[in-house]
Amino acid sequence: MTKIPLKAAAMLLVCAALAVAQQQTLVLRDGRRITGEVTPTEEGYRVKMEFGEMTYPHDEVVEVISTLSPGDEYQRRLTQIDQSDPNALADLGEWAIGKNLSDLARENFEKALEIDPDHQKAQLLLRQVELLEKSIPGAEPPAGAEESAEEQAQISADWLIGPDDINRIRLEELAPRDNVRMEFRGDVLERFVQMMRDQAEFRENPRFDRIFYRWPAVQKVMYMLPHIERTNPSMKDDIRVLGDPRTLAEFRRRVWPVISAGCASAGCHGGAEPAGGLKLFNVRRWGENVDYTNFVILDGLEVKGENPRLLDRANVEDSLLLQYGLPADQAKFRHPTPLLRPMYTSRNAPGYRLIRNWISSLKGPAHPNYRLEYKPPLGMKLQFGTSALPQAPPQAQPPTEP
Repeated sequence: MTKIPLKAAAMLLVCAALAVAQQQTLVLRDGRRITGEVTPTEEGYRVKMEFGEMTYPHDEVVEVISTLSPGDEYQRRLTQIDQSDPNALADLGEWAIGKNLSDLARENFEKALEIDPDHQKAQLLLRQVELLEKSIPGAEPPAGAEESAEEQAQISADWLIGPDDINRIRLEELAPRDNVRMEFRGDVLERFVQMMRDQAEFRENPRFDRIFYRWPAVQKVMYMLPHIERTNPSMKDDIRVLGDPRTLAEFRRRVWPVISAGCASAGCHGGAEPAGGLKLFNVRRWGENVDYTNFVILDGLEVKGENPRLLDRANVEDSLLLQYGLPADQAKFRHPTPLLRPMYTSRNAPGYRLIRNWISSLKGPAHPNYRLEYKPPLGMKLQFGTSALPQAPPQAQPPTEP
């Protein structure tokens, strides 16, 4: 991306009447980034977005960034790297994944592996691309997934998390800098404003409701959540998050592929039976309900032993998802059964660092109250904070699809 100095951007105001909107990003003093069709005006910068238009005064804008198309930006970056360096190729491929340029990403990883067949990062990221392509209708499953899918028992829709619970997770993991679309059902905004009439901001500033209504959707929600939690938690269900917050997008796009190739493989916790009390759904039937089910199971499963958490938000390095994947001589908590092939070669392995950093990015150390209705199958017990989720009734055998 090309940065436009503020003085140069301000000069555009001389010709404001002739200004043409461009796809750009405003960097604001409070850290927010606003992307849309930006037109300089005498009042500031008018930004046209999906949900409407907003104008930001000049003194609130720190920087204006001109945005190239992902394809053009890829070509620009490609010319600036050493294409004989597998590390540079893998890094560019990782960037391309984030821009939904999976074909270009695959090319980079394959080139990197031609140069260095043992390049761990390229191997890992190529697996991610293959799993992303698995979600495309009619696409063939990636290499290594066929055996897992065949050995996997057919699963009932009741075993997977539903859309309302997915929304509850997204809402609680939402962060101020997330850029996702929101939907406010019914009159939830109006009800919230009426509920807050006696609170400080509204009481001290009669115009605060107008200020609140002008905020971007995510900013509104981040302000609403703590107040609703204390007074009327059920109001949260009228706030719909229409995309994945960053931490959950990271899980689906980068973290799950590492797990699916390791402890979620057919020979481990991805088989028909819950090995060691843990069952993960590493199946060809791809979708957000499968991804979120795996997230919830990893996040909440009760584990017997010295550390009961697969994802330990308070002590990230103690997370069993990390410790159990290390060689026995490097692990603080050893896997209950000897591993033929550990998930990570060491704490410096790309997969280990990726998952460690992702766990660190989750809300915590106290776990959010998801208020889930999900009932985990196959005897698994999930525990979030101090409240356990109900178990699904036991079934004699996995159901089959009609």
